[in-house]
Amino acid sequence: MDAYPPPLVTWFINGMEVHPSPHYEVLYEDGKSVLLIIEVGPEDVGEYTCRAVSELGEVVSSTTLYVQGRTFFSR
Repeated sequence: MDAYPPPLVTWFINGMEVHPSPHYEVLYEDGKSVLLIIEVGPEDVGEYTCRAVSELGEVVSSTTLYVQGRTFFSR
């Protein structure tokens, strides 16, 4: 279900707001906000929080990302 008006969605990593960059993209798919991390590495370990705010209220959800090693593929 889509909210109207749409909420303001903000992503945070370890309490710091995420801004689009060559390493992070914020996408909206099927009414959902998605944080895309490009080339995940050990430096991306931490707590990820998504906060949505509208005139109806606020909701926050968090999870922790762990990264274990790197796998390289060659052709």
